[in-house]
Amino acid sequence: MLIRPCARLVGVGFGHGVECCRKLLFENAIGDFPPNLSRWPGTCWIVSQIPEGAGGEKAMPESAGGEQRVLVRTDQEKRTRAVRAEPLVGWAWIGWFGCLLALAGLFDFALGWYPLRFGVPEWEFGTVVSTYSGLPLITMGFAALLGAGLARGTRWLLWVMAIGMALFAAFLLVMLLLFLTDVPLALRAVDGVALLGIKKAVVKTLVLGLLFPVAYIAGAVAAVRHVRKGKGGVTV
Repeated sequence: MLIRPCARLVGVGFGHGVECCRKLLFENAIGDFPPNLSRWPGTCWIVSQIPEGAGGEKAMPESAGGEQRVLVRTDQEKRTRAVRAEPLVGWAWIGWFGCLLALAGLFDFALGWYPLRFGVPEWEFGTVVSTYSGLPLITMGFAALLGAGLARGTRWLLWVMAIGMALFAAFLLVMLLLFLTDVPLALRAVDGVALLGIKKAVVKTLVLGLLFPVAYIAGAVAAVRHVRKGKGGVTV
């Protein structure tokens, strides 16, 4: 008797295959058959009764004349390495790490502004430059929180992000205007190699001062629109 795996039932109908299995298991038990096939889950097994040829040698049947019995494992499907997707849980974790990034960036931002020394051009110039240089960290945190709020439909988080980003964008624009008033004094105060550094800082601050506030305002508008359209399904 030959046992070989097959990807599908070959030439045997479903009803006939079930009948063959029944007869094979309950009427034609031979020794310790059936063997342990659990090592090959989800495999279709064809059990063939090999006829004897000339000289007592056994040969594979070349046609449908040889008796074939089919044993199909249906107790479990083929296992895969995939796990169940949890997009809401994933976005929740992104939100938590975004909150961590935002708090770290805001803490560094607060240290840069303390103690306040408005009216001193050198302090205003340097503080605004350092503030804009640290915006990428804060922005990544804001983006993660906004994405988590949109994905999970958390209404209160969307409102917090909309108001917070709008206020922060307004603050950055005011600081940019303050910075522009100090630029002429900074350019006149230095020369040579230091002047080139001041010019680079001015260009960098101007570019960041235009990009980040626009991005914050766009995110705030998106959050407000999402809330007003009532698309939030999750409120936790």
